Amino acid sequence: MGRKVYHFFCYRFLVIFFTLIILLKVNGTVCEKGVLSESAKEQFAQPVLYCPWRESYIEKISKNVTQKKCVFCLKISEKTDETNFILKRFKHHVVMLNSFPMRKGHLLIVPFYHVENINDLSKEARRELIEIINQSVEVLKKEFGTRGANVGFNLGEKGGASIPDHLHAHVLPRGFPGLDYLEMIGRVKVIPWDMSVCYQKLKRAFEAVYISLN
Repeated sequence: MGRKVYHFFCYRFLVIFFTLIILLKVNGTVCEKGVLSESAKEQFAQPVLYCPWRESYIEKISKNVTQKKCVFCLKISEKTDETNFILKRFKHHVVMLNSFPMRKGHLLIVPFYHVENINDLSKEARRELIEIINQSVEVLKKEFGTRGANVGFNLGEKGGASIPDHLHAHVLPRGFPGLDYLEMIGRVKVIPWDMSVCYQKLKRAFEAVYISLN
């Protein structure tokens, strides 16, 4: 057992070490006197992510905005939960996977009602919302072994909401085992999952979630 642990840590050290070497040496990039060279500054500048798969999402959003339709209202009304990645319907809200996630298990909690602000919800709906957020974080911990989460709202267009007219909460899992060091050092976003598999796994987990509003 001791030898296996030793080899494991040696392997991780070598991966991190050579990743740093590549980052500093590729294309002649060097660090002189503690100051990055011009080529280094270009290399470490904000990278451009080519993601053509978002085109259909942008077109759908633009079309719905033009036609005064809400994406969330459409998904909730269609009753095709698997197609729309809806994991569970509660009394006042649905929990769904973000169709274009930042992380595996990126959840959206959306009220049935087309409202903009938290204060527009009834007290009972607000209580349910908080409890769903709490249960969602626990489900992600249990199913994916995540060690943290970002939970929040983008309220209004100025607050960064892509769909500002329909309130929704984000639950974004953090701390996936084995990925953080690569994303931090290699500056590479790793997406090692299939949305359909993720949906089926989380749907089974949410089937066991019950929220009492009494």
